[in-house]
Amino acid sequence: MIRGLKSIWHLIAHPYAFFEEMIARGNCFPATITFLLALLLNDLGWIIVSGGKYGFSLPDILWPLVSYPIAALVIYGVCRLLISENRCRTFFAVWGFSYLPTLLFFLSNIFLHTLTKLSFWNRLVDQPSVILIFWAFTLLMLLWKILFLAITLRLAGNLNLSQILVVFVILITIMAGYWVLTLTLGLAKIPFV
Repeated sequence: MIRGLKSIWHLIAHPYAFFEEMIARGNCFPATITFLLALLLNDLGWIIVSGGKYGFSLPDILWPLVSYPIAALVIYGVCRLLISENRCRTFFAVWGFSYLPTLLFFLSNIFLHTLTKLSFWNRLVDQPSVILIFWAFTLLMLLWKILFLAITLRLAGNLNLSQILVVFVILITIMAGYWVLTLTLGLAKIPFV
C-alpha cells in the first residue's frame, strides 16, 4: 500500500521520469489497475448521484471497460503510422496511468456531490462559486490528461514535437467521432478515454 502511494506521488511529481521507468519495466498491470479504479469510481459516482436507483446495462459496463484498450491501440496505431518502432505493449504500460486524472476527477465529483449535490453527473446547484471551482478543476484534470498523452507520445511513441502535434490533431478528430458515436448510440454520457 505504501509502495503504491509512493508510486502515485512519483507519477504526480515526476510524470516524465515515472513513464520512463514504466516503459523500461514493460509491465501493464499497474496501468491497468489505475484504469480499473477510475472505472470503479465512475460507476460508484453514478450509483451515489442516483441514490442507488441507477441500473447498469451491459453497454454501461462494457463500453467504458473496452475504452482503455481501444484508446491504447488507436494511439499505438497512429504512432506506428508516423514511424514509431515501439511495441503495442509499451503503450499499454503507460497509457493506463493517464486515467489517474480521471480517477481523481470522479473521486472529487463524488466528494463534491455529497457536499453540494453538484457533480459532473448531476448539475443541481446555482452557486456560481461552486460551479466555477468545479469547471476549473475539470479543466485542470483535462490538461493533466493531455500532458500524460504528450508524455506517452514522446516516450512510448518516440515522437518529436511536430509529430506529437500531428498526432494530437488526428486523435482530436477520432475523439470527436468517438464522442458523437457514444452519445448517438446511448453507450455513454461521458466519453471515457
